[in-house]
Amino acid sequence: MDKFSVMVCLSLQHGRVKTKTSAENQEAKRKEKEKKSRLYKIGIEKAFKKRQTGEYDDEALAISAQLLVANPDITTLWNIRREVILHFKDEDQRSEGEIQQQMQSELRLIEQCLCANPKSYGGWNHRRWVLNNMRIPIWEQELALCNKYLELDERNFLCWDYRRFVVERSKICAADEFEYSSKKIMTNFSNYSSWHYRSRLLPLIYPDPTGKLPIQESKHKEELELVQNAAFTDPSDQSPWFYQRWLLGRTHQPLMLSQVNVSSGVVCVSLTHCISVTRSNSDMHLELKVDGENFPTTWKSTSGQLYSHVWISPLSEDLFAGNKKPAIVVSLLSGTSLVHCMSLNAGKRQVTIKPQFSAGFSEGITSVLQDELDSCMQLLDLEPDSKWTLLTCVLLMQAIDRHRYQEDTFAKLIQLTEVDCHRSGYYRDLWSRYKMEYTIDKCSELDQNIDLSCLNLTALYNCHYLSCVHTVDLSNNNLTSRSLPQLHPLQCCQVLKLESNAITSLHGMPTLMSLQILSLQGNTIKTAEEVKFLQPCTNLSSVDLRDNPAEKDEMLKELPISNADFVVPVEIDGTVHQVYVLKRPYVDEFLQRMGELYECVLFTASLAKYADPVADLLDRWGVFRSRLFRESCVFHRGNYVKDLNKLGRDLQKVIIVDNSPASYIFHPDNAVEWLGESRRAQETPGLISSLVIKLVLDKTSSLRCDSSEQHSLLDCMWDQNDTQASTSDISYCRM
Repeated sequence: MDKFSVMVCLSLQHGRVKTKTSAENQEAKRKEKEKKSRLYKIGIEKAFKKRQTGEYDDEALAISAQLLVANPDITTLWNIRREVILHFKDEDQRSEGEIQQQMQSELRLIEQCLCANPKSYGGWNHRRWVLNNMRIPIWEQELALCNKYLELDERNFLCWDYRRFVVERSKICAADEFEYSSKKIMTNFSNYSSWHYRSRLLPLIYPDPTGKLPIQESKHKEELELVQNAAFTDPSDQSPWFYQRWLLGRTHQPLMLSQVNVSSGVVCVSLTHCISVTRSNSDMHLELKVDGENFPTTWKSTSGQLYSHVWISPLSEDLFAGNKKPAIVVSLLSGTSLVHCMSLNAGKRQVTIKPQFSAGFSEGITSVLQDELDSCMQLLDLEPDSKWTLLTCVLLMQAIDRHRYQEDTFAKLIQLTEVDCHRSGYYRDLWSRYKMEYTIDKCSELDQNIDLSCLNLTALYNCHYLSCVHTVDLSNNNLTSRSLPQLHPLQCCQVLKLESNAITSLHGMPTLMSLQILSLQGNTIKTAEEVKFLQPCTNLSSVDLRDNPAEKDEMLKELPISNADFVVPVEIDGTVHQVYVLKRPYVDEFLQRMGELYECVLFTASLAKYADPVADLLDRWGVFRSRLFRESCVFHRGNYVKDLNKLGRDLQKVIIVDNSPASYIFHPDNAVEWLGESRRAQETPGLISSLVIKLVLDKTSSLRCDSSEQHSLLDCMWDQNDTQASTSDISYCRM
């Protein structure tokens, strides 16, 4: 019995496959992988060698085919196959019929490869090439192929791209494709490719006759309702939300000129769109006429790129010599057709058009959007941390009434940075965009000053609408060095304030020909070497580097000025520094003349420890009856403002002369406006003194002061632009 039992057990084991241990399996797989890898490497080397030696033959096709079936993602192998086929064709080694047979073989090979990887970039791209080079492609067959692969994977975006190619080449009706995309969406709301395809087809089938909306208004309403249902079915699915963002896009602003400025021998033109206007690269071009005659121009983009919002061209200042008041017309043309033009008549130097940032939807669509916003708010009550719902609320509020929902917009953006911290940078940049748009909206004129300080900006937007502004305050924000290139439109800016940001380098700073004063106080610029990036700004006379690591740079401290009028030793923190002072031309004559006519008071934002000794050397005649320093200024929004009430004089009899408009923002009516320095004034320095004296007298007359009395003149002719210091304690560097 025992013997029989043993025999039975042995017979039961006979013929069974021995199960390998885990270690044996892994070792066998490793050896098999090494074998395949070795063979694949040999094949790759052979294919590349045949290409290198120019052996374009059937063997090259056979080798590459075997390799591609194993791995269809090697682009070079597809390129080799194309080179072989073109070689057969160009060298007449194959007849037309044989070439077509080879093309059919390529299609079969591609299908075999796509079975291994349906999302092979190289496979789909090679199929395009084959169809483009076939004598009679069968487009119906290709469309059926697309249908098959989209049944297997409806999100295969490479197949969707290929389908658009097939539809375009085979002239299939857009309405039929729209119906196909609708079926795919109804099957699965999460099919992003279907939504995207829908956005491409709708403008073709339902174009908006006004050109303002992406599609007809009636269809627009239908799509808004459709996408709302899809979004609310699964609020976490991003596909319908993205489609809704396309529907909520702002109306397209037409291409036109937005600003034109003529100053300092340059004409500066700003456009609503980023385009190329050089005749060699674009049909679009700018034309300048002076008194009805064409004026030769050489347009250059301020961004240094082929496409730009702002373009400049040299313009002779002689056009404005004497009492000339030429009529200037700048035209934007497409070929010979006029797109838009702007005129500067009677000697005007600039003209601007305020931008419109509102969405501009009709009352009917706005009503639909309001319903969607209400629904989103209800959804937030259920899912308060739904990032897509929060972002959609922001976009809806901007589309409905951006001013009514201003506070709510920023509250939602703050919430988004907390809910979706991985994309907080995007939300902060969106915050910056809206903040700048609201600030630009508030400006009555975009030609003098704009205050963009303390807005928590992380990026700059719409700077091309600031091309005519003279003073730009961007202090107390979160701007980094990557934002500097975006300042290129500020071609008329004379004073630029970038205090208390996060700027570490000046690399990328654009050429701003009108810039005179640049304040970089309170950043993290490490070395004085960074100043070299400011050299193209040839009119720059003052750079404030206080409270930067570069402040302690020995190079900055030991930078002498050879033509200084006098040098003042100043002790700061136990160390004596040499302050080099340059006087403006004719400042002596100016001070003497003002002292004869007015009671003069020095009011400067500089510290008394170095301003007082400089004033002693500057005022040899005792013109200044009193001196007020930074301690008497009011620190307001990043600026030291000179409060004229500190004088204790009747403000109807007080005039302030200052080249920084931010210094007298409390009393703008008492200021002699700083007009900058034209090229003519630079060539004739005495003109500056005479001009300022005339402006002071005109201002005195406008304030209706008794000419027999002496009046208080707040003289700031010695200030930032008159002193260039070699020490970091003053932080103004002569460029």
